[in-house]
Amino acid sequence: MKSIILTGYALFLFVPSGRSQDAAIDHHPFAIGEINYFGYGGLPLEKIRAALPWHVGDKLSFATFSRKPVADAISSVIGKPPTDVNIVCCDPSRRLEIFIGLPGSTSRSVPTAPAPSGNIHLDPEGLRLYNQGQPLMMKISCQAPPPKNTPQLPPNQPHPFARRCNKSPSIPVYLY
Repeated sequence: MKSIILTGYALFLFVPSGRSQDAAIDHHPFAIGEINYFGYGGLPLEKIRAALPWHVGDKLSFATFSRKPVADAISSVIGKPPTDVNIVCCDPSRRLEIFIGLPGSTSRSVPTAPAPSGNIHLDPEGLRLYNQGQPLMMKISCQAPPPKNTPQLPPNQPHPFARRCNKSPSIPVYLY
């Protein structure tokens, strides 16, 4: 049961995170904080760990991330590729988390619904409220002070975790 929950959790929450959303952090090297495995029942997990090209503490960036070396390493140990490999930024210590799905006895497929094919849209009032709320959410987010433990960087260099808040077209403001 635990592996089913973890499999669903990793597939639905972490698949979109394989590439960073902000080009400024694509090449920023992050330390690997954790490597989490799911679906490994009956597999030699220690041999798989030893064969991996990355280990906790190694540096990795979104730009250098590739699933192929992990798939090759796992295939060399168990004869099958992983079911999933993905990275997530970041844990509370700003280190990467890697999730690796394995085709062991506890691996389960997560059923998905077919893609929508109808012509259903949000109600116009719902769209109006959404469009009205987005600028307010950005305003609130941009007014929040940065956390007290945010490291200081040289002037004119945005922090790699910054989110741009444009209060003026000519003056970018970064939210940490």
